[in-house]
Amino acid sequence: KVKNAVNFISDFEHMMTEEARRRGCDGVVCGHIHKAEMREINGVLYCNDGDWVESLTALAEDFDGKLHLIHWRNRLSSPMNLGGILEELPAADSLPA
Repeated sequence: KVKNAVNFISDFEHMMTEEARRRGCDGVVCGHIHKAEMREINGVLYCNDGDWVESLTALAEDFDGKLHLIHWRNRLSSPMNLGGILEELPAADSLPA
């Protein structure tokens, strides 16, 4: 079952990036597949924000238009304490959008 799930996710990622390429898009943004990541697949940017409940990850765009994958798990003093969230913004993984 695990191998089937891994194959399904890989097929989904490649199918989405190929469709983006066919339509002339630079990338794909999706979520809820639990592995948060940003990577290029055949020259198309694939972004998945994962899920907030288990992985505490999110995608954010900065003022320069770059997308960042934010990992909050060890950045917040408490998952329920969101006060001062901007001051706790972590250094992010980023790729040009």
